Amino acid sequence: MHISALILAAGFSSRMGAFKPLLPVVGLPAIRKTVDSASPARNIVVVTGHRRAELERALSATPAVCVFNSSYSDGMFSSLQTGLAALPDNTDAFFMLPGDCCAVASSTLSALIAAYSGEIIYPKYLGRRGHPPLVPARHIAGLLAYCGADGARGYLSAQPCSALETDDPGILLDMDTPEDYARLTEYVKHLQTAEAT
Repeated sequence: MHISALILAAGFSSRMGAFKPLLPVVGLPAIRKTVDSASPARNIVVVTGHRRAELERALSATPAVCVFNSSYSDGMFSSLQTGLAALPDNTDAFFMLPGDCCAVASSTLSALIAAYSGEIIYPKYLGRRGHPPLVPARHIAGLLAYCGADGARGYLSAQPCSALETDDPGILLDMDTPEDYARLTEYVKHLQTAEAT
């Protein structure tokens, strides 16, 4: 299968009060950690918008392809649609991952790929659904045409799906607020320490 990853990093980070993709997480910009998490995917597309040039510089040494959403001020769904239009034509399924969800283990993505059976599959931790879903490419056209409520969530919630229970609390962590950022960085530091011992 040809699996792609679509990482959304175009927003203003207004709730955080600082630009989330470039905030440090154990020595690397958060967006670099997110791209590392997506390594099981064959292609990685990062949608940029606000502070585009800085993001492109931060990702210049990675395998990610940056795609600019000129309408990023319209919200995350416009960035998703920009990214979907840029996915390779031979994509069989794609991960959908916000740029600030940088604590997800790459092994979780590998497990989702192994469990994939042709429908949307979400990771879960202790019964709670998190990021990233793995979405069949047949939904690309539907997402590009969707005009209903709640953007991607509104579209995907109406589709058949399954879930995979994981041992990865990182699927539930993001960086929407300073408190979220502190929680995520503490978790990643703890994980790194545990792996080194």
